[in-house]
Amino acid sequence: MYTDPKLGSSLLENVVVREWLQGVTGSGDKGVVMQKLTSILIVGLVCLSPLATYAQEVSAGITGRVTDPSGSAIVGATVTAKDQDRGTEWPTSTNEDGIYAFPRIPVGKYSLKIEAKGFKTSLQSDLVLELNQRARLDVAM
Repeated sequence: MYTDPKLGSSLLENVVVREWLQGVTGSGDKGVVMQKLTSILIVGLVCLSPLATYAQEVSAGITGRVTDPSGSAIVGATVTAKDQDRGTEWPTSTNEDGIYAFPRIPVGKYSLKIEAKGFKTSLQSDLVLELNQRARLDVAM
């Protein structure tokens, strides 16, 4: 391959750079093609940029264990988190270990109602969740 001693690069590299510069400056049909490619690239980047913001967490969570007075797990207890400002309710139930979880709920002020057959209903009020907080609230019925 021929190398231009003045430029220190190959002739092929010089031709490629020259062609690219002609496309960027808009001379001839290559300029139109380069403008279209640049436009497509910019539109693609603009369309993909919001995807990075979706990965950010904007919620909170509550988890805990529901037990009887002896400390044994209460299986199948109904646990309802209610957003006191919006009135939205999220129900769940405890698993075989008595654990409940609300992994992603909006930040805000909540009340937590726990109901189980044979037990008095428990109500926990004014539970304030902040951004990315994972609150733990164990309840003995």
